[in-house]
Amino acid sequence: MMKTSFLKKMTRGWVLILTALTCSHALAGINLPRDTFETSELDKAKAEARAKNRPIAFLYTDKNSTCPLCDGVGRTMIDELGRGTVLVYVPKMGDVPENVAATLASRGKFIPKVAIFDPDVEKSIGLVTYEDVKEKGSGAFKDLKKAMREAKKVVAAGQTLWETGQREERFKRLGKALEAYEQSLATGNQQAAKEIERLETLRADQLLKAREKKAAGEYYEAALMLEKVKEAFGETRDGGAAAELAAMKNNPEIRAEVSAELLFRKAKMNKDKKLLQPILEKYPDTKAAAKARDILKG
Repeated sequence: MMKTSFLKKMTRGWVLILTALTCSHALAGINLPRDTFETSELDKAKAEARAKNRPIAFLYTDKNSTCPLCDGVGRTMIDELGRGTVLVYVPKMGDVPENVAATLASRGKFIPKVAIFDPDVEKSIGLVTYEDVKEKGSGAFKDLKKAMREAKKVVAAGQTLWETGQREERFKRLGKALEAYEQSLATGNQQAAKEIERLETLRADQLLKAREKKAAGEYYEAALMLEKVKEAFGETRDGGAAAELAAMKNNPEIRAEVSAELLFRKAKMNKDKKLLQPILEKYPDTKAAAKARDILKG
């Protein structure tokens, strides 16, 4: 009887100790890393992700959970992914963009879950659920980590292309810059979109001004502007500048006006009235000829 009583007391003692340890662990919850972002700080998280070329990990869980199993899986997710990602804590599904919420809702009945996205939160890289970790342990992250490495390469390539575009711009090769930006955007680099819009707006403005000059009969200035657009953007990206130039050259009246204006400006630059005479002889009906006559009369 004494032995039985002693064993019962010992058993009850161990049960109490294990219960206390379990409760202590459960009440602890998850200690998120100090550099974890809240969902309200998503813009800051994106900026850091771009700067560090890291994907964003959206950890959907309750950091104050009293479930030791959930907390354990949550800590595993942080340990496996935290160093290679920018972590965003998601307490409620409605606090994240729709595409992130859709990914988180696509699989798994229980929390925690972690969804990985590119720095611009445009492309989903992968999802690991509570069930995945319970079934495979660290193996649940194998495919995701591989996808993250590939995504990182794509982001790096996009950044390199963006820098190429910046360099081409410095040398005034705007067509090549535009091409580099477009390739960068294709990798998911959203900062390239602004550069593309800026260059396309610049090209459109220059073409509009050239066409206004042409409509006003100022053919020399129009041709000069179109030539600059053609040289800067190249014939494949010049917005039709080369074709308009060719059409102007094929028009005898416009060709005469441009040639006469060129001679007039040359005479004016050299301050030589003798150079005005060829204008009157070759292009007597042009605007430049009228200006030449006024000068010669004076």
